[in-house]
Amino acid sequence: MKANWDGPKWYIDTHSGTGFTQELGVKIPGSALRALKHDFDKFYFYEKDVGHFETLVETIDQETERSMSHGEIPDEEIPMAYSEDGSVKVMNMDCNSGVTYLAEHAGYNSHWFTFVDPERLTVERELIERLCRRGKMDILFNFQTSAFERNGSDAADHAHAKVASNLGEGFPVNGSAEDYVSYYQDDVFGKMGWKSVSRRMESERSNEWRYDLIFASKKAVALKIIDDIYTSDLKNDVAREVREWRAKTDTGQTGFGSFVSIPAVDGEDNGQASLFDFEG
Repeated sequence: MKANWDGPKWYIDTHSGTGFTQELGVKIPGSALRALKHDFDKFYFYEKDVGHFETLVETIDQETERSMSHGEIPDEEIPMAYSEDGSVKVMNMDCNSGVTYLAEHAGYNSHWFTFVDPERLTVERELIERLCRRGKMDILFNFQTSAFERNGSDAADHAHAKVASNLGEGFPVNGSAEDYVSYYQDDVFGKMGWKSVSRRMESERSNEWRYDLIFASKKAVALKIIDDIYTSDLKNDVAREVREWRAKTDTGQTGFGSFVSIPAVDGEDNGQASLFDFEG
């Protein structure tokens, strides 16, 4: 981003969580804390869960040099928190409405890195299309492939409306994992004039859950950089970091190929909860 974009650079996180994740039995920094170590001009964190929102604000206040204060979004009565210098804002709201509003009203001189990392099938296609129409951003989408494959099957027709709101009415019913990833890359990003690359993410111990990290951009050099990371460094980097954090916390565990499922809601198979489902 520094090499290819002039002007302000913003980080947008649609599902910010609590600041840490413990799905692997070890406490490691989540996306918000990782992003705050980088040189963005502004950070916008969205978290719908009230408890997670409060924990995230406290975590940022304690783990970084930013002092956070509580308030509300003007005229909306929606809880938010912000840093003294105004560079960090945390909103307690659904990302579909919150990030859409930001895309429609924020200035167009800033370039965004937008991280979309849902726990369930909660990212409406309209949001991604709105981000693409805004342009001037790169999007990293933690695509919940297994959840789409299961909820899009003939046996789960009760969940097809939810899948359609995420993927579009023409999604491949009863499709394979590859069908859903290709469909999203072609029918969503491709139709919006964006190019994308994807990286399959699943444990070597189990094929029960699968993600695909889809990175979309209009910048060829950005796609090349991410593709290089996907094919060379990503898995080893994750494995090394988890080992380091496990050593720090002295959990005594030797493997980290475990999975954590989120309980189903209204019959929906909600997919997996951890991005780091790797074996060492």
